[in-house]
Amino acid sequence: MFLPNNKYGSKGKRGKGRVDAELKDQLRVITKEILDSINVEELTRTQKITFLKSSLAYLLPKELITDTYINEDFPLFIDDIPVNKEEKKF
Repeated sequence: MFLPNNKYGSKGKRGKGRVDAELKDQLRVITKEILDSINVEELTRTQKITFLKSSLAYLLPKELITDTYINEDFPLFIDDIPVNKEEKKF
């Protein structure tokens, strides 16, 4: 039930956690070190493809699919009286 001045759906006043930001920075540094240590020339073709597939997921933007399917074209101006196709004529 809706009540005036309720707080349902509003965001809390709690700030962002510092631990999360520090953890992300540490993971970024460790990941960079690991990537720098990989010698791509020594990888097999399968390993290169696997590495490429896993890294592209983070580099390319995710595709946003919007449903733009239009069932039927309608004229801009209607000169005739519309006819209901579902009506049965006897």
